[in-house]
Amino acid sequence: MMYDIRAYNEGLRWDKLPQSAIRIPPAERDAFLDEREQLQDELRIDDFDITRLNTEGETKDRANVQIRWVWHMDREGIVKETTSKQSWKRYGSRWLMLHEVFVRGDEMPGLAEAKGEDTSTDSDSAAPRKPVEEAHRQAPAEVRTTAHHEVIGALQTAEKPHRIAE
Repeated sequence: MMYDIRAYNEGLRWDKLPQSAIRIPPAERDAFLDEREQLQDELRIDDFDITRLNTEGETKDRANVQIRWVWHMDREGIVKETTSKQSWKRYGSRWLMLHEVFVRGDEMPGLAEAKGEDTSTDSDSAAPRKPVEEAHRQAPAEVRTTAHHEVIGALQTAEKPHRIAE
């Protein structure tokens, strides 16, 4: 499990998109790659940490993972921090990342907002969590990518700052 989680997030950090894409359900891979290819011109992921990992289900075939991202946009150069929650499910010996949502911090391009669902990963949480499959059905790739079309559009039309030669 940790190998797949780390490989997915390392792929995002180092712009090795195929490494991340193989850990997304096959039906969503093209949309994932399209979105990430548009973001990679400006979004720089400086670092990430896996801050929490909780398994669920009788067979421990589901996991909620909390990630702390350190990132910046090239045109701004301001370092920001964001926490997200990833929902993972095991299929045989492979783990796939089904859904990722913003939890707190700076809004990061490429992350969907949690729509009224519990974003904590604490096992003591009072609010019941939706099953991973339900969250996955409610947020298909089209919804995840549509959530950031404004950001992507702004990135494509924004003027890049002029660099002063020394």
